Amino acid sequence: MNFFQKMYLFRNFNTKIMKKLILISFILIFANKLSAQEIKVLEATQQSWAGGECCSNGINYIINLESADTVKTIKVDTVWMDGQYYVEKPEHNFTFSKTILNGKEKYQIYFGKSWGKSFYQDTDFTDAKPTIKPPYYKGQALVIYYYKRRRHTIEIEKFTELASIAYP
Repeated sequence: MNFFQKMYLFRNFNTKIMKKLILISFILIFANKLSAQEIKVLEATQQSWAGGECCSNGINYIINLESADTVKTIKVDTVWMDGQYYVEKPEHNFTFSKTILNGKEKYQIYFGKSWGKSFYQDTDFTDAKPTIKPPYYKGQALVIYYYKRRRHTIEIEKFTELASIAYP
C-alpha cells in the first residue's frame, strides 16, 4: 500500500468519525431543546408606595411568567436587580406562587424593597444568600430558576411602572 492509498483511507476514516460526531451533537442539541421548558414573561410591574408608618416608602415588584407545560415544575431561586439579590425569605418580602389555568402553568414572583422606619429595617440579610452569582444581563432584572436540576435564566427587560400608592 503506497502513501496515497494510506492517506485516502485515513481521510475516509476521519470523515466517517466526523459525520458521526456531528450527528451525535445535533441529536444532543435537539434533545436539549425538546426538554427545555418554554417560559415567557407575561408581565413585569413595579409600584412605588409611601405612608403607613412615618417616613416609610418602598417599591413592590411583580413578575408574571407562563409555561405551556403543566407536567413540569420550575423552582425560582433568585431575582437579581440593581446588583442586589432577592430570594424566598420573609425578610426579602419575596413570594413565589404557581397556578394552572387553561392548560398552562402561571407563575407569580412578588418581592419588594422598603426604606425608612419599617419592620425589616434591622433585619440581618447575611443568611439569605443566592445559590449562584448571576451572569451579566442587560435588562432591569434577571430571574434564575431551576428546571430538572438545571439552571435557567429569564431576563426582564423593563418593568411597567404602575401608579404610586399613598397610604394614610
